[in-house]
Amino acid sequence: MSYDYYIADEVLKALGEEFSLEKTIREFASKIRESGGDPLKRGEQFFGEYGERAMKRAIELGDKYLDRQGEILKQVAQKTGHIFPHIPQRYLEIMIMGTRPTAKFYVYGNNTQTIDFALPKCPGYELLKQSLDQKTAEELPCRHACLSALSTLYKALKLPVEVEMVEKMPENPCHFTCLKK
Repeated sequence: MSYDYYIADEVLKALGEEFSLEKTIREFASKIRESGGDPLKRGEQFFGEYGERAMKRAIELGDKYLDRQGEILKQVAQKTGHIFPHIPQRYLEIMIMGTRPTAKFYVYGNNTQTIDFALPKCPGYELLKQSLDQKTAEELPCRHACLSALSTLYKALKLPVEVEMVEKMPENPCHFTCLKK
């Protein structure tokens, strides 16, 4: 019997087509230029909704196209009763790889209480700077996409997890800590 240990191409392709971060930032910039308004206030809602939808779709596709790694993680979770941190991390990786395929994803900590990770090469900052301006980029309204996606993930899995963004670009990589309560 042969197993596939990789996230299905169909998953990444679908997420890329539906939720490309690059397309989303360009759409946001276009809306700001057309109708004005405070990009920071509008960005919180715009990117928050985007993050929620993208994560829901990542969960849906991750379950529909379950690879061997996903199967094993689910089996272990059923046997042990522990889905944190491995099941959430799998969905998070699916969403990030599908929506921003050039981004790096570093996990600094992964245990029964914490997932600690950073996105040092996320294109969000540069895209905001190119599409709008330096000031908006430095405020990083796209951070609400990640925060919303994480909140949506833990809500969908019925896990009490506190999410915090501990660092952000441009000074440092976007860095998140997810602490199980």
